[in-house]
Amino acid sequence: MNENNQSQRSDEARKTKVFAISIGAILVLLSIAALAIVPSIKEQSLKSELASLKQQYNDLLSTKLRSSVDANITYRGHRKEELTKEELENLYDACQSELISTYDFDETRSTESLVSAYRSAIYSLEYRLDNNNICSTSITQAFQQSQSLYGGNGLLTSSQSASFSNGYIGDHVFGNVNSSIVFVEYSDYQCPGCASFQPYLDKIKQDYADDVLFISRNFPLTMHAKAKDAARAAEAAGALGSYWEMHTALFEHRADWINATDTEAAFVEIFENAHATGSVEDFKRLYENSSKYFNDIDNRISIHIDKKIESDIDSGKKAKISGTPSIFINGESFSFGDYSTFDQIDQAIREELDTLKAKRTIDNS
Repeated sequence: MNENNQSQRSDEARKTKVFAISIGAILVLLSIAALAIVPSIKEQSLKSELASLKQQYNDLLSTKLRSSVDANITYRGHRKEELTKEELENLYDACQSELISTYDFDETRSTESLVSAYRSAIYSLEYRLDNNNICSTSITQAFQQSQSLYGGNGLLTSSQSASFSNGYIGDHVFGNVNSSIVFVEYSDYQCPGCASFQPYLDKIKQDYADDVLFISRNFPLTMHAKAKDAARAAEAAGALGSYWEMHTALFEHRADWINATDTEAAFVEIFENAHATGSVEDFKRLYENSSKYFNDIDNRISIHIDKKIESDIDSGKKAKISGTPSIFINGESFSFGDYSTFDQIDQAIREELDTLKAKRTIDNS
């Protein structure tokens, strides 16, 4: 009897031991599984947070970047209107690139490290955007690279020297090159208003040649099919030293080249009759090679007539020109719309020039 009880107790002990071992094994397996599952859950959580942070970062760039750049432009004493639309868009893109390069978003890093990087970037970016403290380098470069309209070597207050940007053809000037009174004219040779007002301008130039620096620039309108060709003809003559002669002749004989079947032949005839310097052959060579760099007649430097015309157009766009003729006197736009006749416009321009002459005399006394 005792032996049976001992045997029964021994079996129960073995069963209990086996059960305990089994439970232990199960617990070990569960622990191992948990250790595998927890990191996975954490990784998924981090990835979700990372996606949210990326969206938040991109939203900041899209909603606040431009207004912050605009504010920083003003803070630095510039006006965004001094840049063309293309230049301003390039500035926004440069600012975004500058900001992105500030932060380390190397996607080869761990998710946890990227989350940390985006958190820091968002905190920093929010502060910088709210305080308009961004893109100082890009803003400075944009305004250094873009010719300013006003002050210094401003497009509307001084003549532009030959450079790469204008095809190595500088401004065409007349009058007193040292004068503090600067008269800038943008014209389109096919424009009827320009042609009608040109005789008045020619007389103003002659009457104020000792006191005013006159600058002539091209602004062919897209609506005028032959205006750019006429500008090319004027620039070709200019390379031969006869810009002003051709400038006047193109307006005087406007109907001839507009209605001509062979426009180039019409320009050649006008050039011949304008008492211009240089040969017809040289004029034709320059005109026909307007779209590329081409040696001027003295082989001093390679010039690009079309680049000169585009440079003039670009400066006009910066000045917010919408039509021709457009005139600026010491950087201020002259409003044609305030007058109903060319005689009134002529008188108003003369009064403005006389006022500036008198002011200059007082300032110099």
